[in-house]
Amino acid sequence: MSGLLDELWCAEHNCPRISISTGENYVCLFDHVNGRVGTCRVTDVVNDNDGATLVFENGVELPLFCPCCEKEIDATSGEELLKELNGMRLETWVFAHGESQDKKKRYPLLLLGFRNGRKKKEIEVSLTSARRMTGKRLMGDGEN
Repeated sequence: MSGLLDELWCAEHNCPRISISTGENYVCLFDHVNGRVGTCRVTDVVNDNDGATLVFENGVELPLFCPCCEKEIDATSGEELLKELNGMRLETWVFAHGESQDKKKRYPLLLLGFRNGRKKKEIEVSLTSARRMTGKRLMGDGEN
């Protein structure tokens, strides 16, 4: 049983390992986010039929999924979210748990913390957001 737990949980960063491809390849959530968008600046917010997506300076796109229901987040005003996040650097990414208002449901989430000078913004997203990051860089590919 310990082997399965080791495959699904990263003891070093105290977070889950997530499947990023066909369900066979599990990676540490912390390492995955850090390797793709850690300390990068937001340059755009795309809002289309698939919901809102953050675009980072290195070309990586992070789709926004609701942590409690796993549905795409539709930033009804993508321009407003862009105004808030444009140029902000992703500084923190933390695995946490949220709780429904009636306190009957707990769910895992990824808390993303952005900063530009004194200005700060936090966003809660589903782990699905991390799983579905796309872009030109692959984890561990620091040359691009």
